[in-house]
Amino acid sequence: MTKVQYGVSPAFFISLFGDKFTPDDVCEAMPIVRRLGFGCFQAELVNFSSVDLWMKGGAEKVKNHATEMGLLMSQFVAHFMIEAFADENALFSDFGIEEMRKVFDIAGTLRKEAPITVAIGPYRSKAYDQKARVRAYARLIEKLSKIAQDALRLGLKLALEIQPGTLLEPGANGILKAIRDIGSGNVGYNLDTGHAWAAGNNVALYPEMLDGHIEGTHLCDNFGRENLSLRPGAGNIDFGYLIPALVRSKYDSSLDLEIFVPRDKVEKEYSAGLAFVKKLVEA
Repeated sequence: MTKVQYGVSPAFFISLFGDKFTPDDVCEAMPIVRRLGFGCFQAELVNFSSVDLWMKGGAEKVKNHATEMGLLMSQFVAHFMIEAFADENALFSDFGIEEMRKVFDIAGTLRKEAPITVAIGPYRSKAYDQKARVRAYARLIEKLSKIAQDALRLGLKLALEIQPGTLLEPGANGILKAIRDIGSGNVGYNLDTGHAWAAGNNVALYPEMLDGHIEGTHLCDNFGRENLSLRPGAGNIDFGYLIPALVRSKYDSSLDLEIFVPRDKVEKEYSAGLAFVKKLVEA
C-alpha cells in the first residue's frame, strides 16, 4: 500500500437512510463522512428499481459534490445482483447482464477507475446432487464472464463480493478458482471480512492468500456464527494480523469500514472503528 486512506461502505448510508437511500442522501451525508475523518466512500445500488435516480442526474450530482468535499468514491456496489444468482430460475435467466450495463454507465460517470462490486449471495436450490451443482457453477461463471467482458470493453474493473452459501468452492481457493475460471483479467475480490469469517474461513490470512486480487474492502467484524457487520474490534476476527498484512500487500485502495448500526449510533461506531483500524495501521 502506497498511502493509507480510509472510507465508508454503503452500510454507512443504509444505517442513516435505509436501503432505499438516494443520490441526494449520499450528498447529504458527505459532510458527516468528512467530519469523522474519512476520505473515501462507496456508492451502491441496493435495488435495481432505483437505477433511474442514478442515471438521470444522480451520479453526476454525487460526483460533483464529492469533488467539492474532497472525497473519493472507492467502489460502486451492485448489491441487487444477489438476485441474479439466487436460484436456478434467476441464474439461468439473462437477468443481471443488461442491468449491469446500466451500472457501468453510472460507475463510469462517478469514477471510472473504481471497481464495480458484484454481490453474490446464497444459492437456493431444491436439487442438491453434485451434477446439478456443477452445472449451476458453470452457469455462474458463464454469466459473470459475460458481465466481465462487457466491463472490459469499457475499461472497467469488477470485484466479487462473496456471501456465505454461494456456489463457489470454500475459502480463498474458491475465490481464486472463480477468478481464473472467468479469465477476463479485470476481475478481483472485495474483501468483506464479515462474510468470510461467518462462512468459516480464516479471513485473517486472506490478504496474503489473495494478494494481488483484492480490489476493495468491507472491514467489519462478527463472532463467526452469524453474518453480521459489527465495527472492527467488536467481534473476534484477528484484525491485529489482518490489517498489517493488508497494508503490506499489493492492495492499493482504501480501508473501508462496513458497520450496520441504528442511525443514532452511526457517528460513534464509525469513529470507534476508524480509531481501531488506524491504531493497527500505525503500530
